[in-house]
Amino acid sequence: MAIPWQDIHKRGQQTLAVWQQHAPAFTVGKLTLPLHKTATDGLPGAAQAQKSQEDVVDAARAARDAVATTIKDLAVRLPRKLDGDLEPDDALHGDLDDIRAVEVTSLDTAADRGRKVLSLWTKYNARLAAQTPPKAAITLGALTVADLSAALDDLPKRTQKVEDEIAVLNDRRSDLRTQREAVDSGNKRWYAAWEGEFKPGTPEREALSQID
Repeated sequence: MAIPWQDIHKRGQQTLAVWQQHAPAFTVGKLTLPLHKTATDGLPGAAQAQKSQEDVVDAARAARDAVATTIKDLAVRLPRKLDGDLEPDDALHGDLDDIRAVEVTSLDTAADRGRKVLSLWTKYNARLAAQTPPKAAITLGALTVADLSAALDDLPKRTQKVEDEIAVLNDRRSDLRTQREAVDSGNKRWYAAWEGEFKPGTPEREALSQID
């Protein structure tokens, strides 16, 4: 199981304190005190960048889901309304049957049913407008056929936005993982090298007791 970045950061700070206090010029291969400090100090920022992007993804999903909810809502309410408005022998009952045959189990099926409802709604509004005298188009509360059309147009864009933000989140997760592993490796390499460099009983060696 991966070590939490907070634990690695804490050990990095302890390592830096001992390193700085007793032998700041000590090196571990190419790793120097300033390089390890830069990597350790960068961990909280990398973690915050990941958390901030997680919030962006959540907001994008919420926006997408709000549009999907509008589609699902209208795709249920319009058929119910027409089921009451249409005469029993009206041919449009066949359209209602086609709509109800679409089970909404995903965003794709919600959009599929929404498009069928949009077609029927548009067709029925045209019928109302052709009557003498013309009748007003159907509305559902304050929502019109234009609202359903706009939601159907918007859903693919919102869905793509979610995927785009997830791609960025994956990059931020990779950044944090790379930073975490670099600091963890540096901590462990330094400890082994320091333990080998200084004899037991010396202040440098005794200082390792500060390291968790």
